[in-house]
Amino acid sequence: MSGLSFLADEHVPSVVVTTLRAHGYSVALAKERYGERTVDRELLEAGSADDRVLLTNDRVLVSEYRERTRAGSGRRA
Repeated sequence: MSGLSFLADEHVPSVVVTTLRAHGYSVALAKERYGERTVDRELLEAGSADDRVLLTNDRVLVSEYRERTRAGSGRRA
């Protein structure tokens, strides 16, 4: 299977996590690793530091990521 690893925040439905894991992907849950209601910026940094693709349905987090990549401080997939 692919070498992709994921970090799923609290906005990702459990069916997505379950399906990815069933297909052999490594999926970490942000709330288990970093606690509930982790600050968006910390999730972005944690995903990058752990070399994991951050999964979210949080529009505010997506907007923050876009701002970071425009400023040159984020990593583009």
